[in-house]
Order: sequence, then structure tokens, then C-alpha cells
Amino acid sequence: MTTMSPLRIVFRTDANQQIGTGHFMRCLTLADEMRRSAADICFVVRELPMHLQQMLLDRGIQYVALPKTEVTQETDELPHAVWLQTSQKKDAEQTLAALGEGTWDWLVVDHYSLDHRFETPLRKVCKHVMAIDDLADRVHDCDVLLDQNYYKDQAQRYLGKVPPHCQLLLGPSFALLRPEFKAKREKLQARTGEVNNLLVFLGGVDADNLTGQVLDVLINLKLDVHVSVVIGQQHPQKEKIQQMCGQNFYACHVQTTHMASLMAEADLSIGAGGSATWERCALGLPTIVIATAHHQIKAAKDLSDIGISKYLGYWSELNFEKIQQNIRKIINDKIYLHEMSVNSLNLVDGDGTVKMLNVILENHDGR
Repeated sequence: MTTMSPLRIVFRTDANQQIGTGHFMRCLTLADEMRRSAADICFVVRELPMHLQQMLLDRGIQYVALPKTEVTQETDELPHAVWLQTSQKKDAEQTLAALGEGTWDWLVVDHYSLDHRFETPLRKVCKHVMAIDDLADRVHDCDVLLDQNYYKDQAQRYLGKVPPHCQLLLGPSFALLRPEFKAKREKLQARTGEVNNLLVFLGGVDADNLTGQVLDVLINLKLDVHVSVVIGQQHPQKEKIQQMCGQNFYACHVQTTHMASLMAEADLSIGAGGSATWERCALGLPTIVIATAHHQIKAAKDLSDIGISKYLGYWSELNFEKIQQNIRKIINDKIYLHEMSVNSLNLVDGDGTVKMLNVILENHDGR
């Protein structure tokens, strides 16, 4: 009887002030699930912040740092090419050098600056390639593509952008969620529409301090509700946010590990687009959404149109009065809040990470 060799999986992603932490965190969620199957995992990242490096170390996950690049280095023509800080050709060469000898069963790429020009060279050492994307703005050389976002034109978005054999995993039923979200989901029901607990979370980095702007609105509204505020360790105004929360008896959580609990306890959220969308949906949390990046706008609009959340607009186009008027209106609309909660629970079942692992295991030949 032959024993299957452990899966060897390498992730290529980045996280910083410009990119945010969403790509890294969803890769880490998938990596955690893979580790339950005794997989050998390596993250290849350029200039990863220390607190995120610590997350990998705490899990015993191998981390390889790509060399720092010069600002003048050439980049490609992709809309987000500058995020890579170098060309894809150079990044592929550095990644291959960092990985050294040996082969990997899977390469998982989650990066808006990378496409087939990075993926194809990595096939020298990787048997299978998975791309995690939600922009559909470039061509991939991959065997599996995951896009966990909801779009009205979902089925058409990747036509001509992936190989004919590529398995497409599209939509929120494949959303990569940590196990605690599934556990919390099983113990809750749709919200009644009564708002006693409000959660504010506008991204792991929130470089433009939208959190501070929203807090100004909430403080002015003088709502009779408990307010929980979540910010990341890298928030540019961390001390100011903590001070504002303290002065107004709001709870402030920095780099929390209890996001599932905070979302489950909340009756309404004010949040950004991006990966936190699916965490909120899995827990049936009605949300007022503000897009913090241009690529969040289409999905936020489409979700708003089907009654999942209320989209206010792109952050720089909003003003104090519009945010305030919408919060006041929505917080008093119990029927609308209840409907958002029901619709969210129906959209995301919380099993996406397990589904993804099963796809990977089905392709594992044990060699």
C-alpha cells in the first residue's frame, strides 16, 4: 500500500499600506484549512509587515521574503502593476530563486499585478496553478480560478481570459471564510431589524482614515446603541481612533482575532467592500457599504441591487451629510434590515473554504 505524500503548496501574495491585508488573509484562511490535511505550505511575499509575518510563524508556515526593489524598476501595463514594485518577469525569476530545488503540487496566486506572465514560468516547479481574482482584467495561465465575488454578469467575465481546461469557481458559495464564521452561523438567526449594536470596520489598513470620518458622523448622531470599532495594527490614525472611542464609550478593537463574534453580536455594520463582505453575509449582518477602492464599486452596486447591503458610494465622493442621512434612515427601517439579513444568509453558506480544499485534493496525485 502506497502512502500519499503531503501536499506541497506555495502562495504568492502581498500585503502593505497600498494593497491592504485582504489578499493575504484569504490566502491564510485557505492555508489553515490545507494544514488540517498535513500540507507543506510556503508563503512568498515581498516586504510583509511584521504582525503578518508573526501570523505565519505562529502557525509554523514557511515564509520566504522576496528582495526589496528599487522604485525605478520597470513594471508592466496592468492597471495594478505598480503594486508589484517590479516586472512580472523579474518577480517570477525571484520567486523561482526563492523556492530553490524541488517541486510543488500547487501554486496559489492572489495578486492584482500578476497574470500568465508570472504563472507560466512558475509551472517549471509547480504542477498546478490556482489564481484567486475578482477583477477579470487580465489573462491567466491557471488550472483553477476562484472569484468569490458576486456579479450580475459572472458567467461572462472570464471568457477568453483562462485556458479551456480551467475550472471556474465563481460566486460567494466559494467565499474563503475561517471556521469560526461557520460555527457562529450555525447558532444565529436572521436579524429582527432592531439595532442595539453597531459595528464599524472599514478594512485592515484604512489608509484614508474613513473610520475617523464615520466616527465623526456617529458621534454627531448621538445614537442610543453600543458601537464597536475595529481597526488594523497599521491604521495611520490608530491612537486618534482609540482616543475618539474612549471619549465616546465606544469599544475599540485593534487587530482583533474575534471578528466572527463581533459580527455575530452586531445588528448593523458600516463597512468596506472586499473580503469582509462575505464574512458579514455568512453571519447575516446587514451592512451600509462604502467602497474604499475603485475595484470594489461594481460588486458593491450589484449586491445593493439584490438587497444584500446598502451601497452609499465611493469614499471620496461622500460627505458628512449623506453618510449621516443614510445611517439615520436605515437604522429606523426594521423591515429593510431584516430583509438584508435574510438575503445575506441565503447568499453565503460558509462552506467555501472546504469546497476549495476538496478541489485541490481531487487534483492531488500523491507523487
